[in-house]
Amino acid sequence: MSKSSTRRRAAKAARKRHIHLRHKRKLKATRVAVLLNKNARKVNARMINKIKAEVPNADVFVTGNMTEAEAALTKVARGRYDLCFTGGGDGTVCHAVTRLSELSGRRSAPPIGVLPLGTGNAIASFLESPSVEDCVRGSELATTESLSFPEMSIPEREDHDPISKRQAAFGGFGWDAFVLDRYFKWRDICRKSPLLKPIGEGLLAYLIAGIGWAVPEMLLTRPRWNITVRNGSSEAFQTNKEGEIIKVFAPQEVLYQGPARLFSFGTCPFFGFRMKALPLAAATPDLMQVRIVDFSPLTTVLYLPKIWRGEFSHPRLWDFLVSDFEVSLSKDAALQMGGDVIGHSDRFKVNMSPPSDVLRFGEYKGVRFKSAARQEEIA
Repeated sequence: MSKSSTRRRAAKAARKRHIHLRHKRKLKATRVAVLLNKNARKVNARMINKIKAEVPNADVFVTGNMTEAEAALTKVARGRYDLCFTGGGDGTVCHAVTRLSELSGRRSAPPIGVLPLGTGNAIASFLESPSVEDCVRGSELATTESLSFPEMSIPEREDHDPISKRQAAFGGFGWDAFVLDRYFKWRDICRKSPLLKPIGEGLLAYLIAGIGWAVPEMLLTRPRWNITVRNGSSEAFQTNKEGEIIKVFAPQEVLYQGPARLFSFGTCPFFGFRMKALPLAAATPDLMQVRIVDFSPLTTVLYLPKIWRGEFSHPRLWDFLVSDFEVSLSKDAALQMGGDVIGHSDRFKVNMSPPSDVLRFGEYKGVRFKSAARQEEIA
C-alpha cells in the first residue's frame, strides 16, 4: 500500500473520529432521557450499554410494565429534559409520546426520537429513524415535526366488559385484524418448538401467517360487513391515490355506506415491516387517512408488491382524509389498534390526539394533500 493511500485513510479516520466526538460534545450540553421497554425484541443488556456509551450523560429508564413506565414518564415530564428517546414496539412508542405530552402539562414536552427497537417499527420507519447508535449520536441532524395519533373509543354495551380508549398509529377491522390474529398464534406455536423458532417472528413469520394461513381461511369464510361511516366535526375529503380531491364532505355527513372487507385508518403510512398500507396517512398533519376495501383477499396476494409499496388502486378501494368519524357495522368485528386486537364491537368512534413533537431523520417522500385542488373544489 502506498504512503499517500495510507495518509488518505488516516485522514478519513481522523475526520470520522472528529465528527463522532463533535456529536458527543453537542449532546453533552443537552439533557437527554432514554425510555426503553425491556420486553421489546431488541432491548437487551448489550443494546443498553451501547446507548450509555454513545450518550454517557443520558438518564436511561428501562421499564418492564405499565407501572414502571408511568413512573419513568413522570420523571421525564418533570425533569426539564431537552430531548427524549423511546424504544420498543409501536404501542410503547405511541404511549410514550402521548402520555409524556399529557404529564408535561403547561410545560412543553421535549421532542421525542423513536428508536427502531420493536418488531414492525412502523413509526420508526415513517420517521426514517436510522440505527439506534445513529439516532442518539446524530439527533442534531434531525428535524422536528408534529405527529398526532388516532384514538378509538367504543361505547359500553350491556353484558359486555367495557373497552378502554386506545391510541395508536393505525387501527381498523377486517383482514388486518384477521392476519394479525393468525400472526400472533403462529408466533406462539413457533416459540414452543426450537426448530420453528427462527421463523416465528419478523417479516417471514408475518407472510407465513398471512398468505399461508389467514388468506385461505378468509377465502373460505368470506368475512364481510355492511358499514356506515359518518364524518365528525370538520370537513372531510375523498381523494385519489395522488392526494387529489374527488369529493368534499360537510360535518356529520355520511362518508360511506355499503359493504367492506377491510377498514383501516391512521396517521402513519406503514403497518410495520415498511408495508405502506396507508400511503395518504401523512399527507397533511391535521387529518388521518381512512381506507375502505371490498375486494377479494386473493387480489391482495396477486398484487402484494404494489400494495406493499403503497402504489395499488382498485375500483373497490376508497380513500378519505378526515379529522374524526364514527362507524356502525352490521355485526361485531375484531377491532385492532397498533397491531393489537383490543376487543369486539359493532360500533366505534375515532378522533385525533393533540400533536406532539417528534424527530424526523429523513425527508418525507410520500404523497402530500393537494391544497390547491382543495381550494378549487371548495370554490
